[in-house]
Amino acid sequence: MDPLHDEYLDSMLWCDSQHESLEILGCPACQEAGSSGIYHCEECFNATLHENLPLHWIKVSMIFSYTVISQILSICTLGMEWGVFYPYLPTFSCHFGTVCPSPCCGPLSFMVIHMQLMHHEWFPATVHQLQTCATFQVLHHFHLLSLQSKISTIHFYNSRYTVFLQVMCKYCHLKMLKHGGHRHNPTRVKGTRNGKLTVLCPVCPHPSIHLPDDWGNALAHLKFLNSLMLTIDANFHLKNRLTSGMDPSLSSGWAYFVGNKPYKEYIKAHVTENDISTCSRLQALDHANTKSSKGLCVTGIVVSMCPCHGFLLPQGLRDLQKGEQYCNIDYIVFSSLQIFTVISLIVFSYDILPAHIQVDCLTKSMWYIIPKFHMNGHHKKCHLTFSLNLLPGSGQTDGEGVEHDWEIMNSAANSTKEMSEGSRHDTLNDLWGDWNYWKVMIMGKALFKKYNATLVEHEKQHEQFNSFTEGLPLDDVREWEVTVCAWEMDQSKPNPYDILAMC
Repeated sequence: MDPLHDEYLDSMLWCDSQHESLEILGCPACQEAGSSGIYHCEECFNATLHENLPLHWIKVSMIFSYTVISQILSICTLGMEWGVFYPYLPTFSCHFGTVCPSPCCGPLSFMVIHMQLMHHEWFPATVHQLQTCATFQVLHHFHLLSLQSKISTIHFYNSRYTVFLQVMCKYCHLKMLKHGGHRHNPTRVKGTRNGKLTVLCPVCPHPSIHLPDDWGNALAHLKFLNSLMLTIDANFHLKNRLTSGMDPSLSSGWAYFVGNKPYKEYIKAHVTENDISTCSRLQALDHANTKSSKGLCVTGIVVSMCPCHGFLLPQGLRDLQKGEQYCNIDYIVFSSLQIFTVISLIVFSYDILPAHIQVDCLTKSMWYIIPKFHMNGHHKKCHLTFSLNLLPGSGQTDGEGVEHDWEIMNSAANSTKEMSEGSRHDTLNDLWGDWNYWKVMIMGKALFKKYNATLVEHEKQHEQFNSFTEGLPLDDVREWEVTVCAWEMDQSKPNPYDILAMC
């Protein structure tokens, strides 16, 4: 038998008993001497701390039960003096739960101000006629749970569901502003610009951040180093029912969702346009305008993302009203490109993009590709023109990074389906912001691991390529290299990968 059994058992029993460090020896209000304490807190080492910790659960030693401090008449008063917390504490053990005959009170004339509650980390449900608060601790706890497990508010706290939901929406919005640094912005919150409450991909090209001064003068065969890859995809799991709620988004246009009013005006002006399908094998095109929308105000969402690292771009998210229509896609694409206006080469990855190319003003600086998994849904002509395997500098990019993100976001589909429009947008903004944030946190280790694997694979592939090339006639190799380089510079020239066209 372990000789420490008895000592550990004695220690556990001692912790359950009344001991000196947890007893309250006297009432701080009337100075009446106290008897042996029957109330103590398992979270504190000193019971007098409850003068400023009125929300702890208190253990009643004699009857092996728990209570809250408010039930044994602990009252906290917020007075007029800024930042001062006035306790009225009829002590637990001294009066055995009865009112202290000589309590310590705050000022005779006082009023509770919402900022006083905020300074003590109690978030008021309203500014006027205060009745309910939520502690920062419980809001932070639920925030973490909702981000990780996508738990809904009603499953976390349903006794005052509506009030808690309103407080939580405001809390998350303020946290987003805080993380965006807008407390220190000279123009404060009113100066917030569209897309500024987002977490940017640290690897995508940002000329004002990490590109060299002469990046625009890069040689033709090195331009891919400063190129932007963009993937577009739709998700029809994140629906939204028709509701009577009219609450607006607290961060409309400031984060990942594009602004509400200009988007709806654009859709109304173009919703009657017919989409043109040239690749009939793709199911998304066949059913682009036939998605069931009965009882729904939103049939899904469309996103614009970085395909290499899976970051949602600022203003790269919006609702779909009925199917995957091109007017929705056009607006999202150009909204997300606002922060990349000076990038000279942009690569678009979209499963049905080749059927609809309406960006003629920028055609000379754009490549159009199809994600590898979706390639089998297209005709052979698409395979020869829009393959990622033929794109210079694409490496092992598959263009399907957004599909990985849907697995995470779809777990929030049930809870967001019943929300009003504004609350749903704020919730999804919060979820995407957390998703982008954690990618930044793990990106260093992930890229380092991939870099080491690439060094090994590069040597292997380079050796095999040289071995294969040495077995070919030198003139044929040179002719092939010239033809491929010419096609990569100008795709109007013959495609060397189209065997029938080259014969």
